[in-house]
Amino acid sequence: MLLVLMLNLVQNAEKANQYLGNFWHQIRVVFAAEVAADWIKHAFISKFNGHDAGLYCRFTVVLVQDVTEARHDTTQPVLDHTHSLARRIGLAQVPLAAIAARFLQVVWGRAVPFFEISPGAQRELLAYAFACLLAAKVLTGILLAGICAEGRIAEETAKAARRKEREVVAARSRINSMSKWWA
Repeated sequence: MLLVLMLNLVQNAEKANQYLGNFWHQIRVVFAAEVAADWIKHAFISKFNGHDAGLYCRFTVVLVQDVTEARHDTTQPVLDHTHSLARRIGLAQVPLAAIAARFLQVVWGRAVPFFEISPGAQRELLAYAFACLLAAKVLTGILLAGICAEGRIAEETAKAARRKEREVVAARSRINSMSKWWA
């Protein structure tokens, strides 16, 4: 979605001064429409399938387990812990990367002549863009792993508390049954 909007901006770069304000408006409208569509879609899916809202919390727990357990799976070496997440959600990574590469090729082909970038500056710009994208991927992965680790710790703590509560209830019921027997 962002790539299509960026392509739209580059295609209309000739009238960039008057178009830039309209471009930010387009981004806000598209984002708001996506949020509204997803909200309505999930509301209908939950209602007509008889699911409660707590189901999404259970989905979150499963996704957190996928991310945190990916590094500990010794049967298959995993370079990036987000691959298990992408497989679970059903994202097709290669077609998405191909579409992104094609859009970026079109954007680059239109932006270079318009901004009159020299070949040396083009190489520097590509190197900086690659470094920024790589840093964004690494930092996003670290952030995702940290959030998932915190979620996993919270889930394990909640499980331990529920287990302890069940033990206390069981012990109280045994004491009550014994006290009735002795009385």
